[in-house]
Amino acid sequence: MEINVNANGANVFWTLGEDTDADLLEKQLSALRPRFGALAPKKNSDKAALHIATKKVCANRRRLVRPLPSGIHGYSVVNEEPDDNGKSLDHSVDFNVLFLQGGDNTPVFQDPQTGEIIFPKEANEVLAKYAVERQRCNSHKVGIMLARIVDRLHGVSLRPTGGYYWLPEPKIKLMEAVAQIIRDASPGGRNTIYFMRTVLDENGKVAVIDGLVRQLTSELESIEAQVEEVNEEGKRAMKKRGLKTKQERCERLHNRVRGYEKMFQTKLDSLRETVERVEEATTFAALEAMDAAK
Repeated sequence: MEINVNANGANVFWTLGEDTDADLLEKQLSALRPRFGALAPKKNSDKAALHIATKKVCANRRRLVRPLPSGIHGYSVVNEEPDDNGKSLDHSVDFNVLFLQGGDNTPVFQDPQTGEIIFPKEANEVLAKYAVERQRCNSHKVGIMLARIVDRLHGVSLRPTGGYYWLPEPKIKLMEAVAQIIRDASPGGRNTIYFMRTVLDENGKVAVIDGLVRQLTSELESIEAQVEEVNEEGKRAMKKRGLKTKQERCERLHNRVRGYEKMFQTKLDSLRETVERVEEATTFAALEAMDAAK
């Protein structure tokens, strides 16, 4: 594969904390680009917020936070202590913190032996942190959002597992604006996005193109498999709305292939043919779905 044009851009990667303000993130991203705001993650669920708060207040090397049995939404604060022989651990439950069935989103503290409602010394701190964590979103969800934004900006994952991306020069300014929003949404300053400017040599260009081919081929194979899936009645399993989404995605991927061909002055015939094949299959499935609906 011959690539004979200079291509400027930047490598982008990040580290994220658990203190991202969900409302601020969504508001600022929507102001920058409404479609980015639509990608913003939801706030932590009540149960997730309670888990985070309880661990932050109560957990240490010998004090664990464990989920209550299935069907009970809450956690036990468990002490581990060496037995008299010092060879194994004894366990005791200090208290449970949970949501009462049919109650509101305010957790209560419970004596594990009697089931009575109690108020342990950590209760106020747990409740205060719980209120804070309900307004946040976790790092995993923010990372997924960032990967999707990079995708919207035609970035390429340089690793099969993601986490390290290359962006073409025209998209860097917008990504830098996104990065500043991510930083501002973390009051503890734990969200960091790194940019390393690049002028690609031949090896760098091959790495980007290989990443593009790997990334798009994997996605196209997944789309093709979904489109070809047939249910027990012999009809297409995917609904019309899902097929329309797949058609739109194929069109965007086709445009990305054209853009990289122009940027790197190279032909990506195999990848282009794969996109066209999947586009045709998706269009055919969509027409079948329309006929079946008549």
